[in-house]
Amino acid sequence: MFLFKYPFWHYFEASADILKIWRNFLKFFVLYLFPVPLLLKTLFKPWKRDVANQNTSFEKLLPNLLDQFASRFVGFLVRISVIAAAITLEIATIIFGVMFFIFWFLSPIIIITLFLSSQFFIIPVGIIIGLSFCFLLFIFYKTSNEKPARELKTVEKKIWYNYL
Repeated sequence: MFLFKYPFWHYFEASADILKIWRNFLKFFVLYLFPVPLLLKTLFKPWKRDVANQNTSFEKLLPNLLDQFASRFVGFLVRISVIAAAITLEIATIIFGVMFFIFWFLSPIIIITLFLSSQFFIIPVGIIIGLSFCFLLFIFYKTSNEKPARELKTVEKKIWYNYL
């Protein structure tokens, strides 16, 4: 019974749920993380509302204008950078979602094909061995940079140093 319900669930119910999750992620997460509409409204506002005192003499007018221009320019650069990061994240989310959806649709076919071609067991074993090798290399790299206890100057002052 499960074999007959699985294709319907995989290609219709779960696919619809994945599309909802992907749409919600695009709609809410990026806008929550990067408030793009607010950044566009305040694009030319001074950075951190840093403005010079307006009630100053005529001699300080030019320095105040330069300070305000610099503050607005910094605000513009920061806001444009954040907007660019939001657009980049949005594009990456779209690309990742399309790739995941293609993988989701093709995964049953790939699994059946690998199982029938008898490479179903060879590929996972190769992946596990490769990941294990990478893990061992990482552990070796992390432990190879440690100095022996006899080379540490602060350890020499300890009472138990002579017992090493």
